[in-house]
Amino acid sequence: MPLPSYTVCSKITSLGKTMSCIPLSPRYSKMIITAYQTDLMNYIVAIVSSLTIRELFTFNRIENDIYDLRKKCGTVSTIL
Repeated sequence: MPLPSYTVCSKITSLGKTMSCIPLSPRYSKMIITAYQTDLMNYIVAIVSSLTIRELFTFNRIENDIYDLRKKCGTVSTIL
């Protein structure tokens, strides 16, 4: 029994065209566009930028790990 064939006709909306101009994932680009329309751009840009960073506190973690290693080896005094 053959499967029925379907024809998909789709058009890109104006929102989709605008989203394609923003070099982020579709979820974040839609957030940016919606924020622009609702005058919440400052807040949403801060949220999106924090969500797109892989590790926000990587540098501090590395410093803490190095400090802990030096502390174990006895090369750093415990009083700071």
